[in-house]
Amino acid sequence: MKIVNTYISKLNIVLLVANITIIGAFFISNAQSKEDYKGLNYQTNTNEFIKKELGFTDEQYEKYLELNNKVMSGYKRNEEVTCQNHFQFLLELAKDEPSLYKLDSISRASARIYAGHKTYTARHFLNIKSLCTPEQDKKLQQLIKEMLHIGTCGSCVDSACVHESDIKRIK
Repeated sequence: MKIVNTYISKLNIVLLVANITIIGAFFISNAQSKEDYKGLNYQTNTNEFIKKELGFTDEQYEKYLELNNKVMSGYKRNEEVTCQNHFQFLLELAKDEPSLYKLDSISRASARIYAGHKTYTARHFLNIKSLCTPEQDKKLQQLIKEMLHIGTCGSCVDSACVHESDIKRIK
């Protein structure tokens, strides 16, 4: 039984390293593609898109930018901690006798950061929703539904994924 646990632990470490490497590559590739051809960054384009699509007044837009800055600072902190965890994880793996306890601790911290990222995303959309008039709220709901239809269930390899049919039912 001890041999099986050892193999499972080693497999978990390999899979975790692969996941962290993929996430790191994702951050690096996205960092290079944040500038578009007009020289505006992605966040500016997103902010302008929200203002235009929802028809925000100048007052609503200013409040949106204020709330969005708070959320974006949380995202930035998460990115910094993710980078630190990735570095610490690789340093631990580089040791002659890496500590499974330390690797597990770093892995758990990474999971909390991921959960925090989802919390900030939810907060972002709830902030937008709090600024909307009833008509704008309907437009926002439609935008979210359209986002569901873009690249539906792209992370699945199963052609019969149950989420695919759930997404198609949303109108």
